[in-house]
Amino acid sequence: MLTWLDYAVLLAYLAVIATIGLAAGRGQRSTRDYFLAGKAAPWWAAGLSIVATEASALTFIGAPTQSLRGDWTYLQLVLGSALARLAVAGLLIGAYYRAEVVTVYGYLGKRFGTGSRNLAAGLFFVGRLLGSGVRLYGAAIALVIVADLSFPLAIAGIAAVAAFYTILGGLRSVIWTDTVQAVLLFGGALLALVFLLAEAEGGLGGAVETLRAATTAAGTSKLRVIDLSLDPRVAYTLFAGLIGSAFLTMSTHGTDQDMIQRSLACREAADGRKSLILSAVLVIPVATLFLAVGSLLWLHYGGDAGAAAAATEVAAANGLGDPARGFD
Repeated sequence: MLTWLDYAVLLAYLAVIATIGLAAGRGQRSTRDYFLAGKAAPWWAAGLSIVATEASALTFIGAPTQSLRGDWTYLQLVLGSALARLAVAGLLIGAYYRAEVVTVYGYLGKRFGTGSRNLAAGLFFVGRLLGSGVRLYGAAIALVIVADLSFPLAIAGIAAVAAFYTILGGLRSVIWTDTVQAVLLFGGALLALVFLLAEAEGGLGGAVETLRAATTAAGTSKLRVIDLSLDPRVAYTLFAGLIGSAFLTMSTHGTDQDMIQRSLACREAADGRKSLILSAVLVIPVATLFLAVGSLLWLHYGGDAGAAAAATEVAAANGLGDPARGFD
């Protein structure tokens, strides 16, 4: 349970994020400024914003679970995603900049007419509403567990702060607050890794040896990365990563306004490409970091039985159902 100091830090963080968002959004004079950050976003900030946007609370909670309950085959999907970003950077960014559009749907309008533009924009809004709702719910779960808040209060609080600086500050606010959140998110995961390694018997070498000797419920190594299976019932395989994840990422990072607008906010096409390339470079080490945390949590709790017991205890205390099924 959080102490008064924890609550003070949490409230201070929300206040700082809102302040940064408002300060970054000052001086806007046009729709172009609002939606494209004045075409002045540094490529590295845009790249960090892309990574922070896709690495939501669900990533922080869900990615370690992949290695906690299974192995490292999830990394195959990340590989396909990284390759797809390089393809988008080379094939699409230049076209968007040459068309001088504010949104990717504006590009569709120029090429195929208003009907295509409006349909794609409508589908984006529906998909984004559903996707953002799931991410918001995931973030609320964390607050319900650690801060003892109700779901409605947690959801309303997170949404209110984000909507406040986004509506008033536009994309420039989003990029800079995302940059701050990326540093905190990945820094927090790194700190968790350090603390877990400090308590691991034998340190890093001992942890690796123990995990290498351990197996999953399916009888595979806890550190397995590559799965060449062609079985469609297997979620994470090399072919799923190189085909399924690659095409999905080309869609989300090449045609989804929520992602591509960061790259369109840079000064020129070369910088827009750099932002996507940076996200491609970072996505694999970031995923590796979260998977490492999951594996060390498995050691911390003493294997599947201990992890399942801990998850069941937390879920029962917060009315979240029985998560132990995932350890079967």
